[in-house]
Amino acid sequence: MELATAIDDAKTKFIYGKIDEAGWNKAIEEWRKNGGDKIMEEYAENFAKSKK
Repeated sequence: MELATAIDDAKTKFIYGKIDEAGWNKAIEEWRKNGGDKIMEEYAENFAKSKK
């Protein structure tokens, strides 16, 4: 599943009460394991470069 779709689906489910906070946290954990951490690293690197 695409990372953006996975987190968007989890966000929608959380807002509509289909998952609780524990489910939201699990979705974030899965997102991070499936490549989210790499995305965050890349954003941080690019942000740091843009500040120079």
